[in-house]
Amino acid sequence: LLFEKLYLEVQTHADYAAEKSIGLFSQEILDLSQQLKYFEKILSPIASEKDFLKSTILAEENFQKLIKELRSEMKSSNSFDDGIDNMFLSHMDASQNRRSLLKMNQ
Repeated sequence: LLFEKLYLEVQTHADYAAEKSIGLFSQEILDLSQQLKYFEKILSPIASEKDFLKSTILAEENFQKLIKELRSEMKSSNSFDDGIDNMFLSHMDASQNRRSLLKMNQ
């Protein structure tokens, strides 16, 4: 039940990020090769972890690192505004909450 709840939450945040990104930039922002680069940053470090709960916690930690990296990159470009920052911070907060829930079940 916990993982179903977390999955649905992540899916909602992903849909929101995609819609906002397309609205602010263009559909090219969702280029699959670019997405794969980000997925690799999240998933590659946990590929050898056998414990599902530990790997999920690590994935959340890697996601938080990625958000920080993306915020930093976008702040140095002309693409950054308060709306984008709010979205990043919202995703960071939700990820930290998910990580806390997972750690309580460890």
